[in-house]
Amino acid sequence: MKLMVVPLAATLVGISACANQSSGQPIAQDPGARLYRSLCASCHGVQARGDGPLAPLIKIGVPDLTTLAQRNGGAFPSYSVRRAIDGRFDHPAHGARDMPVWGWRLYDPAVGVRDDREARARTGALIEHLVTYLESVQQ
Repeated sequence: MKLMVVPLAATLVGISACANQSSGQPIAQDPGARLYRSLCASCHGVQARGDGPLAPLIKIGVPDLTTLAQRNGGAFPSYSVRRAIDGRFDHPAHGARDMPVWGWRLYDPAVGVRDDREARARTGALIEHLVTYLESVQQ
């Protein structure tokens, strides 16, 4: 039993370090960039090219987020991106959803808000920061 705990602990420490990986440059003050690096970079990579340290563990692959507009006829698909982040957009034919449902994870009525409506607005604003950041990294 003790032998199994050590690899598990090492894995958890590694995953947590990957979630906050850095390219050696200071994290931008842009809230979208900060959120991206803390929530998305472990899978999608620091440069959003789908090459994060956890990407090999995702069976269906991790998309290059810098080519979203290119793959959508030149227009950034902000509505679809927003729905993918908040969890409303799912592809059942692709199997289980590997990406976390950030809408639920970002929703926290205990963080300086008065009511559910305000908590939802805060969550929406955080997701919007991510969407804006992703639009800014398009090739």
